[in-house]
Amino acid sequence: MSYSPNPPYVYADLHMHSICSDGVLTPEELAKKLNLLQVKIASLTDHDSIDGIEEFRSHFNGRVLSGTELSVILNEEDVHLLAYEFDENNSNFIKNLKIYKDARLERIYKICEKLTELGMPMHGDELLTHDQLTTYGRPHIARKMIEKGYVKSLPEAFNKYLATNGPAYVSKYKMSLNDGIDLIHQANGKAIIAHPGLYFRPELMDQIKQTDIDGIELWHPQHNRDMRLKIQNTFDSKKDIFYTGGSDFHGSWDGRDNLALYGLNFDEWM
Repeated sequence: MSYSPNPPYVYADLHMHSICSDGVLTPEELAKKLNLLQVKIASLTDHDSIDGIEEFRSHFNGRVLSGTELSVILNEEDVHLLAYEFDENNSNFIKNLKIYKDARLERIYKICEKLTELGMPMHGDELLTHDQLTTYGRPHIARKMIEKGYVKSLPEAFNKYLATNGPAYVSKYKMSLNDGIDLIHQANGKAIIAHPGLYFRPELMDQIKQTDIDGIELWHPQHNRDMRLKIQNTFDSKKDIFYTGGSDFHGSWDGRDNLALYGLNFDEWM
């Protein structure tokens, strides 16, 4: 097993986002960019959405794994859960994604109400610029705040207003980690803990180890070598665990174009 945080680009990038959630590229644009980078296996993991997968699949030259990213909770702590290779036609899976999507839209309106109360007038309708496939999130609000001149950058929008402890923050709908894992398994998919380095605490990781999780995202832009070793030392003892990786690419809105710079450099993903 090998990895590369620098060019040449990886063989498989299994974590990225399009305009169907909080990315800036269409699924087609994302697929074509991956083709130019000669990536062979990819997964579009939009938040709470699989709406872009068919478009992505039709334009990507390599193998596409069905994917999405869910927000779940474990003992009041936010955790992200990547789902791979599930049945895209599973009715229960689709129903739950719609619940997530509807809750996200309701949350957008509530955040806009809070911003308006803070002296930054905004209405949720102003954000509905993409087609109905889009799953909306805080980055959409942050971009609109920049457009309106309320803030100068996305980090400023989040740090001052939209982050968890910010004055405009509204919590989002989440199922429990175990319920999320069960939902994915019922759709014959694989459940992977996304970027554990972002919330790495030994006691939390020990709790995750007790679940039926299938794998851990090891290679990620915010995992340095020390963090990767911590993650491996924590989970290597778990039976049948496997590791995945991806760029968590959203676009250049965050100042980084890291597509295919993080992921897997071998033929088999598990």
